[in-house]
Amino acid sequence: MTKGFKQVHGLDYDEVFSPVCREDIFRVLVALSAHFGVELEHLDFKTAFLNGILEETVFMSQPDQFIDPEEKEKVCLLQRAI
Repeated sequence: MTKGFKQVHGLDYDEVFSPVCREDIFRVLVALSAHFGVELEHLDFKTAFLNGILEETVFMSQPDQFIDPEEKEKVCLLQRAI
């Protein structure tokens, strides 16, 4: 969630998930690949979450660096997931 306004204590922000494997698991995969002569490939999707389609209407406040002094009350309508 942007800025975490909808997080629930004890449910959302006490646990962190990251879609990466542990270093020892990676080493085992490399060792198995070398042992069986299998070629490994690696993919990195840098923009995987930038292109996510939102299923609901989401507004966020203006980023601090880009607030227009004459229009401080305006908000941003998100068209893609952040």
